[in-house]
Parts: sequence; structure tokens; C-alpha cells
Amino acid sequence: MKYFYQYEDNKDLNLQELLIESFDNILITDCKARIVLLSKSMVKALRLEGVDLSGKTVHDLILSGYYTKSTALECMKLGKQCSGIVHVTGKGNEKDTAVFSTSTPIFDDKGMLRYVITNSRNEAALEFYARELEAEKLNSAKYQDVSKYLSKLAGSSGEVVANSAAMQKVIRLCSLIAKSDSVVLITGESGVGKEVVARYIHDHSPRKDEVFVPVNCGAIPSDLVESELFGYTKGAFTGANPNGSAGLFELAHKGTIFLDEIGELPLPMQSKLLRVIETGEIRRLGDTKYRKVDARIVAATNRNLEEMVKKGEFREDLFYRLNVIPLLISPLRDRKEDIIPLAYMFLNRFNRKFGLDKRMSKKSLDNLLDYSWPGNIREMRNVIERYVIITPGDEIDITFEETMKSSQTRISMESGESGEPVTVPLKYAMDDFERKYIEAALRDCNGSIAKAAEVLGIHRTHLYKKLKKQD
Repeated sequence: MKYFYQYEDNKDLNLQELLIESFDNILITDCKARIVLLSKSMVKALRLEGVDLSGKTVHDLILSGYYTKSTALECMKLGKQCSGIVHVTGKGNEKDTAVFSTSTPIFDDKGMLRYVITNSRNEAALEFYARELEAEKLNSAKYQDVSKYLSKLAGSSGEVVANSAAMQKVIRLCSLIAKSDSVVLITGESGVGKEVVARYIHDHSPRKDEVFVPVNCGAIPSDLVESELFGYTKGAFTGANPNGSAGLFELAHKGTIFLDEIGELPLPMQSKLLRVIETGEIRRLGDTKYRKVDARIVAATNRNLEEMVKKGEFREDLFYRLNVIPLLISPLRDRKEDIIPLAYMFLNRFNRKFGLDKRMSKKSLDNLLDYSWPGNIREMRNVIERYVIITPGDEIDITFEETMKSSQTRISMESGESGEPVTVPLKYAMDDFERKYIEAALRDCNGSIAKAAEVLGIHRTHLYKKLKKQD
């Protein structure tokens, strides 16, 4: 193993200077215990400032009362690495202190001792590391599943967090569901991870090597839904591709099509989707013939389809055809065990994305657990990304103000100076504000995309696109 690499631009490298400037306390002695080199930090640790050490040995320092014993002498005597606590005598009003030292012997080709290199850490550093270690032990006891989850995640193709009993039940059910081709209806609040679960089903099914086609039914303008789903023929409508185009169902042939926000599908299209489920055939817009498609259908919604059926907003027959295998994803507030692993997953993702190495404080972890997460996993992802970007140091301290917790959250911008220093690029700041504003609107509207879009003064399709961009 090679430990030193020399290049054209480091031929004049002076290793002595590097050792002297080292942050670590370093002492090098020869086979006679004579002092050969000390780092500046070691001089400070042993309180040797201004002392002439020419020709001095470690024995001399002990006899002069600078410290009580030497691991270097023990190392020379035993011919092996030695460690121990060394008490350093205070000068004047200074208190006695202690350092933890480790001395390592260096032998020549004939096995004769040449040097001993000693590294040490002072008492203050030891106390700091002891506090950090204790804090890590507390965190480990409280969040012991995190490392297990992260190691499991590293070898997993999906991003399903299943530390909670509720999600473990979902995953067990998904493993059974994946074996069949039956239609699945995934329900749950906005942002709980319905598409992730749909992908999990696909990835564990016999169709896993085929395409997975996600479709947001609410993001497609009503007059284009049919052509998007089923395709169209040449000259089907003004502005169409002159050669016609296959629809999303045809693209999903042999694979899985995920119909997200199925509750937003216009009533006329619901009857056509029903026919596809019943016959396995689609007809392109403007065509006269039907085409066979083999695509597994997984649908999802954050709306109550049964209530929509009662109000005449959703076809009853379609509801029953979709609801063959119902799958409910619980909100994040009801599965606390998933919160910390999710937070670390997103932290790792954004650290990689931005080339950073941020970490979360213990207080952050406590705050994450205490928060109710009305926006579920989508909100958590945005929160973690926000703090990764706006935190100037390496440790993230996530807090939730009362205004964020309120269901009547309002975000405003003052025209005057805020007094806050500018720490992030304008683009990130604007994106961050937009995320917060949309989150607030969704909270006020209890997760309803349609109502939130109306409040924001934008088309529902536009809001879907913004949410997709945030994903």
C-alpha cells in the first residue's frame, strides 16, 4: 500500500511544516527519547511555549514537572503502540489538565526502533467528544431504526418507508397484490406517497421489466383527456400530429399505467375508461377500430369517491370496477415511526443534489416528530430541501412556527427591509416562497387541489404542474 504520492507541483512539499501546523497534537521522538518535532498544538497542550527543547528528552520534561508520565517511553520499552491519560501540570494560575495520548513505534528495515510518534487530545476535546457520544447514544436509542432503514434503503430500488406498523401492513399487502393483474385503487390524503406505492407494486410484479406510465388525470385539460389516454388518428383535430399518435394506454402495453387523481376525470371519460377496464380495448380519437392493450391499471385519489358517487360526480359502475383491491395509505401524522427515516432519506438526497454534508440537530428530530404534517410526505420533502438550502452552517435546526401549524396560515411579503442577511440565490428564495405559499393554500383547503387552485387564482392543471415540479 502506497501512503505518499508525489506530483510535479508538490516536489517541494515540506512534511515537517505540515506536521508542525497540524491541528492534532503531535510529538516525534527518536530511539533515545530525544524530541525531534512538536506540532504547535502539542506545544500549547503541554504548556511548553517559550521553552528551549534543543537536545531535551522526554525524561527531561517529566523531571521538569511538565507532565507526570509518558506513553512514548512506555512505547519504547514495550516496542508496541501504547495509550493512556497523561496529566499536564499547570503553570502559574493555570489548572492541571489531562491529555489522552497514543504513541506508535516506527521501525527500520532491520526491525530497530527509529522513532516514536505520539498523538494526543486535550481534556476539553475529550469532554466535547464525551458529550457528543452521549448525545449520539441518546439519539441512537430514540431513533435506532434509522440506520437499519438507511442501510436497507441503499440496497432497495424503491423509496417506500415502512417502519410503522401501518406501512408494513401496506407493503405486505402490496407484495400479494403485485402477483396479480387486478385493478388497484389507492386512496389517501395528498402527499402521502400514493405514486411511490404504485411503483412498488409495479416493481414487484411480473411486469417489473416493462414500462410504468404515471398519468395525472387532473393535470390534463378536459378537452385533451381522450387523445392523451387513447391517442388519435391523422386529422383527428386541428393542430394534431399529421401522422397521428399513440395514447398513454398504448405506451403502457405489457406494463402498468398509474391513473393518479382519478376523481378529477371528467364524467364523459369515465364511461370510456370503464369500457377499457371491461374489454381491454381502446379506440383512438377519430378511429373506427379498437386496439387491444394489456396494461395493468393502478388508480389513486385523495377524494372520497363514494361521496362523489352519491352526488353524481363519479360513475358508480366505474367506482366498483376500480375498487377491486382498495389500498388506504395513512397520513404521516398517524405513522410517526416513518418520520425520521423519511427525513434522513430526503436529507441524503438533497445533500447529494447540492454537494453538501448537512446534518440534523437532535432538536430538529424532536420537532419533526411533534409536527402534524398536514401536507404529509410532500411537505416534509419541501421542508428538508428548504433547510438544506437556507442553513449557512453544517447543522440544520428545523423549527415550526405557530403560523406554519395554523390551518389559516397566510404568507406575506413586506415591502420594507426584512433585516435578514441574503444567504441564498434569488431563484432558490423564490422557489422556496412559492412552495410555502402553495403548502399554505393546500392546508387552508384541506388538501383539495381544485379549491387551492381557485384560491391561488391559477388553473388546476397549472397547480398540478407546479406540484409535479416540486416532486
